[in-house]
Amino acid sequence: MRKLWLVVKREYLTRVRTKGFIFSTVAVPLFAIGIFAFQIYTATRQTGHTLKIAVLDNAGGLADSIERNLDGRLASGQPAFQVVKKEERPAAAEQNAVRSQVERGELDAFLLVPAAVTGGKESAEFHTRNPGEISLTDSIDRAVTNAVIARRLHERGLNVSDVGAVVASVDLKLIKVSAGGETEEKGQTFVTALVVGMLLYTTLIIYGVTTMRSVTEEKSSRVMEILIASVRPFHLLAGKIVGVAAVALTQYAIWATVAGLITAYGATMASAVRPGSSLPALQLHFSVLAYMLVFFLCGY
Repeated sequence: MRKLWLVVKREYLTRVRTKGFIFSTVAVPLFAIGIFAFQIYTATRQTGHTLKIAVLDNAGGLADSIERNLDGRLASGQPAFQVVKKEERPAAAEQNAVRSQVERGELDAFLLVPAAVTGGKESAEFHTRNPGEISLTDSIDRAVTNAVIARRLHERGLNVSDVGAVVASVDLKLIKVSAGGETEEKGQTFVTALVVGMLLYTTLIIYGVTTMRSVTEEKSSRVMEILIASVRPFHLLAGKIVGVAAVALTQYAIWATVAGLITAYGATMASAVRPGSSLPALQLHFSVLAYMLVFFLCGY
């Protein structure tokens, strides 16, 4: 057992002191944080000023309704859109003039409503120089949809406000029941499973290949002859497998600690910036960590 422990110690200390281990231990959490931060940023980012837009209404009679339905607001409380020009059934020259205004920066965007939009045969077009503002695009989509629905209902002799009250949707909250109580599910269970699966997949490949390389490196040098003369082959291979596995578990422990600290910090910052708000509870039970360890050891 002493010789087995010496092999394990050598493999472990050799691996954890390498630049590759340090880099991967730091880089993976930073990469994951960067991906999530970028997704959140792109999904919630808003422009800092009110967008000046033009509405080119080829259907006729929809421009005013679209303007009323543009209810988006910026973080400062200012309206997200300002309709500075409305044209009904504009000629080609007028459309080109508006497009030139967008290119010169005099307008931020223009909305082109085709004539057959109420029949569902054509799609509205939002022309802008910055198509990355997803939240604002959704606001435009809702405004056009509501205006077209109002037109369809009016053509059938129905009151828009009455129909809106009847077909108003009901919010449904997903509640997770567990031994520790009930928590609202906002996708945190799926995210946890995704992250755990990715970690298992990548680390099994990385450390499986590391074990293989450890054997092939010593077979190609004189070190193997010295080791075979001093320890049994079983102790040598078992020591390599246990040593490399210990390196992987050390990396798991570091990542888990960093994830816990970041979650605690994020919850604190969320409550400080917006009192009463909180991050979705991850509910990472001990059983999840235990199964993760079992799956890693079996797969490894």
